[in-house]
Amino acid sequence: LDSFDVIIFQIKTIYNIFSRKLGCIKYFSRYSIIMEIKTGNKTHYNHALFLNPYIESSATSAMMLFPPIGLEYVAASAKDLADKITLLDLRYETGLCDTQKLLEFIKVNWVDIICVSVSWDRQFEEIAALLRRMPDDILLVAGGYKATEKAEELLNTCPTIDIIVRGEGEETIRDILKGLPLETIAGISYRENGRLIHNANRPFPDVDSLPAPDRRLRRNEYSLLINGINIAGLTFDSILSARGCPYNCKFCTFSLNPLGQKRNYAPRNVRSVVEELKNLKAKIILFSDDNLFTDPKRAEEICDLIIKEGIKKRYIAQARIELAKYPRLLEKMVKAGFKVLLVGIESPHDWILKQLDKGFNQETIRDSFAVLARFPIFYSGYFIYGNIGE
Repeated sequence: LDSFDVIIFQIKTIYNIFSRKLGCIKYFSRYSIIMEIKTGNKTHYNHALFLNPYIESSATSAMMLFPPIGLEYVAASAKDLADKITLLDLRYETGLCDTQKLLEFIKVNWVDIICVSVSWDRQFEEIAALLRRMPDDILLVAGGYKATEKAEELLNTCPTIDIIVRGEGEETIRDILKGLPLETIAGISYRENGRLIHNANRPFPDVDSLPAPDRRLRRNEYSLLINGINIAGLTFDSILSARGCPYNCKFCTFSLNPLGQKRNYAPRNVRSVVEELKNLKAKIILFSDDNLFTDPKRAEEICDLIIKEGIKKRYIAQARIELAKYPRLLEKMVKAGFKVLLVGIESPHDWILKQLDKGFNQETIRDSFAVLARFPIFYSGYFIYGNIGE
């Protein structure tokens, strides 16, 4: 820090102490905080809070299972740009589900930037209400799929939100924490002089340039729960070995993001994937890729390395029925520990499969499962009911 930054930090510290001790001084107006960000004068953050705002009381067993891996990627990208990083998953933070207690946590821990993931339709109104209660004098950044889709609605209805991060947020959050002027940061929306400003979309980052999630930031474990019961004490985690998908199924909400950008298939380096697997403590691992087997040769390399490294875990992955064309890969998957495949079938009707652009028909499905059934893997089929004309 140069001397000017040190003086500003000292002044803020004094104001913060008065605010907390006496409860009568609001240490810096919202206007001054935002002007610092807009002009690029805010160049240092003491404590960044990354918040998954979905709460336990209304979360189903399945929703409790998955770690907030997208938020964890963004938090990992920010680690060298704040003195302290805290990751809170409110599904497991029962003591902080009460908004007043969460606000007290933010206050006593000197949080000076809050980053919230808004990813789903469920609980949207409740989360918007929570965001409206966040402190006026702390920078509030919202991101995630639903925040990207409803950027204008959130900025219009939540005056406490300062910045919406649209699309993949790892590089964007770094620019925000570096204190770059808002008008220079791609992929954000914000207010200026009473108007909503939407900067140009940010190109997708190179997946191999992004740090893996730091599981040490977690304050809880994730387990396989059925109706709230921990089944056999099995811990759960997820890993993303690639982003994007080369297919164009018409029903898919992830083929294009809300910005109209298509993330083409972008695989990570195989060695980095297996190294991440080695460091996971969980016994059951879900590959969150849209289709882990998009590149069968690469999938085989992953299996070979898992076997070679002696990694003893159970794996779940999403797949398409074309996997049946590669029996050697299926054999290696069994040896590596793959136990469950989630297969997108969608419909038994040829005319609907054609309508959805699935690229196969009923006969292909039957032929594929004649092969798949020879391997000791549990197959769970995805189906869509109520298609157009059905």
